[in-house]
Amino acid sequence: MNKDLKQKLETIGLSSQDAEVYLALLLVGESSAGGIIDATNFHREIVYSSLGRLEREGLVSKIDKKRIKYFQAAEPKVLVRKIVEKAQVAKDLLPKLENIYTETPISVQIFEGSEGYEEIQKDIQHTLGDGEEFYVIGGSGYGWYEVTAPFWKTYQKKILGRKIKMLTVTSEREAKGIVGREDPRINTVRVMPANFSAPSSTLFYKDKVVIQIFGESPVAIMIKSKAVSEAYKKYFDALWSISKNFKY
Repeated sequence: MNKDLKQKLETIGLSSQDAEVYLALLLVGESSAGGIIDATNFHREIVYSSLGRLEREGLVSKIDKKRIKYFQAAEPKVLVRKIVEKAQVAKDLLPKLENIYTETPISVQIFEGSEGYEEIQKDIQHTLGDGEEFYVIGGSGYGWYEVTAPFWKTYQKKILGRKIKMLTVTSEREAKGIVGREDPRINTVRVMPANFSAPSSTLFYKDKVVIQIFGESPVAIMIKSKAVSEAYKKYFDALWSISKNFKY
């Protein structure tokens, strides 16, 4: 049994048993339940249950020959057509579901380690459109790059390619660490007055605010809330107005 094919069938919605039974039928052709049991080494109850589900999905048909049921897998293109049909049903449902969806006013997610920080970069790419902006208060020119070393250059290239802009307000010390690494076309950095400091590095975009804490066990806390994000934007605008450009 081809494990790769089986895994791919599972990713499009078939259970492990159903995928194996379907593949067995494709391989052996028309077969009695006994033949499928021999091919899969599954218990007869598992095989019959699986055949019932596949038949209801239109992926298996059966005929009677001399009082014995024989089963036949549908052509593979039928499987693809079923997936397309389901996708269209989901697409048609989306406007109706969105009309009845009540969004949670605020939600919180915790991201840990380098992998967690990469998930945030993926979300930025997914959430922002080409040419849009995101913002950073207290940007870290040292800690952030240590945590994101395996991947940050990859996402910087994506940001540059999509003309997404990053605006950062931070301390002079951290600004030096940023401008030594980043393309000025991506990140415009301004420096806060000496008597201002940020307790952490915080980035925000759309309705999301991410508080980044570096150290031995890096953690990022994502708050999803339009109201919180708007409050941070006002704070950012105030800092931006009293900060000064930092030359690359």
